[in-house]
Amino acid sequence: MAVEALEIDSVQRSQVLFVGDSLRCDILGAKAAGLSTAWINPSGTAHPAADIVVPGLIELEQLLISNPRRST
Repeated sequence: MAVEALEIDSVQRSQVLFVGDSLRCDILGAKAAGLSTAWINPSGTAHPAADIVVPGLIELEQLLISNPRRST
């Protein structure tokens, strides 16, 4: 579904951060589609497929605000 949305809106994969709370359903699928990923994982356990691992949305917001990524 995420890939179809990108094609409809002509968004580049490099401009997307896919956020999900399920490693299997969200993160692995998004990674297979070539997207950067942020895994909301309260345990904080890392996984190679997740580019970012945070315990909650507040921590993700803080991380994104403190480390803005600019498109070129």
